[in-house]
Amino acid sequence: DTLETVKSLLGKNGQVFIQVPNIDLNPCNILLADQHWYFNQNNLKATLAYHGMRVEFIHSHWFPREILLVAKPCSDGLIERDPILTGQSHVLDDSLSFLFAMKNQLKSLSQQYERLHVLGTTSNAAFADGVLEAQCCAFVDENGAKVGGSFRGKRVLHPRDLQNNDIVVLPYGQTVQQAAERMSAVYPAKFIVI
Repeated sequence: DTLETVKSLLGKNGQVFIQVPNIDLNPCNILLADQHWYFNQNNLKATLAYHGMRVEFIHSHWFPREILLVAKPCSDGLIERDPILTGQSHVLDDSLSFLFAMKNQLKSLSQQYERLHVLGTTSNAAFADGVLEAQCCAFVDENGAKVGGSFRGKRVLHPRDLQNNDIVVLPYGQTVQQAAERMSAVYPAKFIVI
């Protein structure tokens, strides 16, 4: 088992840094084929506790949709090792519910607007494009390395190239509300968080 191997390699005061996507904050991660486990803070903490490790969560605005933590072996025996790691099934159910709700919101927007842009070139953006199909006319990204290229066969524009009547969908949940507000203040277009 990987965690048992990691724990055995750590000295008495050793620690390991762990960074994983937080499925509660980005349910679109279940769309990624390279994921075997989906974590939120609770089930990751329970998994590490099961393996005799204590966790200290790190909060960073640089990674708002990720779990960052330092895990340390617990030598005092005070961690409860629950053999049943609860929460994995509800995590998937919650994520699927989120995706269905997002799909319905995107369908509703597609009935209100003829043309929509989608922010980013991520699995979230790909999901939105899959729902919007031809109504997604382009992707929008501030990353200069992506601007001018294509994603899923559609152009990638910089937000400064948008017009006042353009609509940009941000399919990332409320974690990007501040980004939407910042972009609305700087660029033309209407930015809608889903």
